[in-house]
Amino acid sequence: MSFYAIGEPECQSSNWYNDIVSGLMKEKRRKRFALIMLDSIDELEHYTIADEDVIFVIGANTNWLASIIQLCEIRFHNRVILLSDHENRLGFGKYSIVTSDVAHDIQVFYNYLLSCGKTRIALYGIVPGSAADDLRKKSFLSCGATEEDLFYNSESLSKCFEDFARRLNDYDAVICVSNYAAISLIRFLNNKNHLFVASCGSGTLLTHFFAPSITHTHIDYLAFGSAAINLCHILQNSKSIDSINIFLESKLFIGETTNNIPLTPKSLSETNIDYKSTDKHYSDSEIDEMLRIETLLNSCDEEDFLLLDNLLNNMTYAQIAEKMYMSTNGVKYKMKKMFQICKVSSKCELIDLLNKYKR
Repeated sequence: MSFYAIGEPECQSSNWYNDIVSGLMKEKRRKRFALIMLDSIDELEHYTIADEDVIFVIGANTNWLASIIQLCEIRFHNRVILLSDHENRLGFGKYSIVTSDVAHDIQVFYNYLLSCGKTRIALYGIVPGSAADDLRKKSFLSCGATEEDLFYNSESLSKCFEDFARRLNDYDAVICVSNYAAISLIRFLNNKNHLFVASCGSGTLLTHFFAPSITHTHIDYLAFGSAAINLCHILQNSKSIDSINIFLESKLFIGETTNNIPLTPKSLSETNIDYKSTDKHYSDSEIDEMLRIETLLNSCDEEDFLLLDNLLNNMTYAQIAEKMYMSTNGVKYKMKKMFQICKVSSKCELIDLLNKYKR
């Protein structure tokens, strides 16, 4: 039995995508199976697909997912597994899904904000063409919101805020579709508004680095790998099963952006596109900044975090080396690696970048 995997190119710089791939690789090492990563679906022409082989599809854009799943079904039949924040059927084909329950997360946040006394709620940062955001939008509207309460990230987060700022006084709370959208919104607001902000996107280390602390959900994308392998065994052992949807739990963290108001049982009750637009989302310079910092934080160990803390306290390389019992060259070597990750060329540029988001 062999496993294949293909990912949407525009998503491969994101941390959620890399976490999913890391989860699959961890299972590969643990269970010692063959996992072939494909750059293009055309590469399947070079392989002989056996009856038990499985393909994993990792992506976010509805149009890309639909086209790839259709091509995969020809060779893999019902052994196509989508790993994505997505749970709607695409209208054709046999495939299973490992996902977080993004629709339920929206409902939880909507009711939580109502329980906090907020009645005018917006959904912010929606990326046209995103399968997950399409689902968040539908769930949000099912809670009683209207189309006028939707704000799209069609060009950039700064343009999204321009659209939102025109109607800022119409709202007392905002649900953001990602932590990047939430951080951007809070920075634009600059603590000059009464808005409650919650983020219903994927968890990132940047939310712990950023101040104020954001009320947000956290999804363990590393767990997608083991869930996907377990799903494969179910499909193999039960030939009559057409498809399976597996929903992984999201953890909710309450923060300062909702005044640390605790979640109550009432909050947990339920209430009753263009492919290139995704490219714009990932090419947004503001999101690119946050992605670079997020990648840096993901690469850091305890010593690296201590080094960054000292750096942000305006210590020189020599002072950092003395405090951390390192050589000055050792500090410079670590800093050089951080410069490369963050795509900066100097200590000052790195400090300026980090100071935009630090507590």
